[in-house]
Amino acid sequence: MALIFSLVFTILMCFSQITLATDFNFGSGQAAKSENAKDALITAMERSGNRIFAVGVHGIVIYSDDEGDSWTQAESVPYTNTITDISCPVVNLCWATGHDATILHSNDGGENWENTTDFLFASGVNTIAVSPHNPNRVLINVRNSYNGTTHGIYESIDGGNTWSITNFNPENLNWGGLGTNNKIYKIMYHPTIPNLVFAGTSEGIFRSDNNFDSYYAVATGSQSQSNQNYDFIEFHPTDENIVYASTFNDDSHIYVSFDAGESFIQSGLISGNSSNIRLSISAACENCVFIGSSDGVWKSENIADTFTLSGNPNISNYGAFAVSDTDINYMLFGDIDTHMSNDGGQSWNKVTFWSTGNADYNTTGQYVHADIRGSKSYNGVFWVNTDGLLAKSIDNGITWEIFEGQSIRENYCLGTSQSNHFRSIAGSQDNGTSIKNENSWIEFYGADGMEGIIHPLNDNWMIGSLQFGGKRRTKDGGYNHCLLYTSPSPRD
Repeated sequence: MALIFSLVFTILMCFSQITLATDFNFGSGQAAKSENAKDALITAMERSGNRIFAVGVHGIVIYSDDEGDSWTQAESVPYTNTITDISCPVVNLCWATGHDATILHSNDGGENWENTTDFLFASGVNTIAVSPHNPNRVLINVRNSYNGTTHGIYESIDGGNTWSITNFNPENLNWGGLGTNNKIYKIMYHPTIPNLVFAGTSEGIFRSDNNFDSYYAVATGSQSQSNQNYDFIEFHPTDENIVYASTFNDDSHIYVSFDAGESFIQSGLISGNSSNIRLSISAACENCVFIGSSDGVWKSENIADTFTLSGNPNISNYGAFAVSDTDINYMLFGDIDTHMSNDGGQSWNKVTFWSTGNADYNTTGQYVHADIRGSKSYNGVFWVNTDGLLAKSIDNGITWEIFEGQSIRENYCLGTSQSNHFRSIAGSQDNGTSIKNENSWIEFYGADGMEGIIHPLNDNWMIGSLQFGGKRRTKDGGYNHCLLYTSPSPRD
């Protein structure tokens, strides 16, 4: 029997090298269309009018016109790598950024896209901003994708058809040279003041009132505070003069401007915080500022003058923190699973349970894929993007709807049954191990799924593996499983 399993492993390793090659349209330059693939890594979302857009790995672009009840995949996307961000100032005009210095443009509501930046020499675009007053004007940061060093902000004034470098570039800024690593983290247009745009950089915040024809570094306190790494810029819901910014160099404060970003002052103390800040603004409390970190949740009711600790979820924040835009009692916090508060952050409950796998998968409303990377609240609906799929809750986290069928899973290895040609087992990046039956899938186990084998005589007996060598065994087709010990141990 050991010899048979060894042979099966060898065969499966060969199969794994060709697994699903055709599903990715290798060599075509076009993102694959898929009706049945599921569990994509979604990297960014955008709402424009009644349409919600989502983008992710392998050139995935999907959109929904019914609050996420159904999704349509873009018809044509000339890109197969990861799309990192999307901006749609109006529903028919969209731009998306991706690896390899890619900018994609759509002028038909996201149905068809074209690549407008093949000429760029650098290999990464990490932030994009579209003028809310002129959607044909687009700004991007072109950078080295390995270390993030910027090559400057590029501009298009014809909807992304052509691009040119702005005056905000390393030569004019006197950035560059041996040992330097200057970065741009965020470009943000002011939502109501025309042509006013900000850049959060490793050298502080820069402000321009003419689309970076000219610009200046904004004072944010002392010299050391001005030269910090500013990675977040946000705006007051109703007062155009109030702008918020945060830096990962200062976990105890944010920075606030009362003069439309001409200068910033340090906020009140966020006492007890020593972790990176996630900032949330809610239209339901216009003067409130909410801070989420791995050390707790803080609230200010006076435009960041003072902060009070609301509560502590006691979990590490993976990037998702959002306050409802209709009721500030409801908050979302993300680590491996999703956690919700209904009392303004005083208490928290885990509301999704990834580790239960198939027991809750798309049945109880309590399954959301692991690793909650981002979250937003639109009209009281919470959305999360994860390492595996997009999900939404219309009842403040009680139940969740997950979206499948418009994405592509990155599979590592495939195991097939010799006695049941309907059954296979596959491991995939971030999406664990899945078992395929004739008419259904079983989500067997999470983590990073690796090699899987099926007993040649009894196809209910299977072994799946995960990163760092862990193995799980099932004897009932994947409905139950246990840890498989590789060292001497009692055997059943």
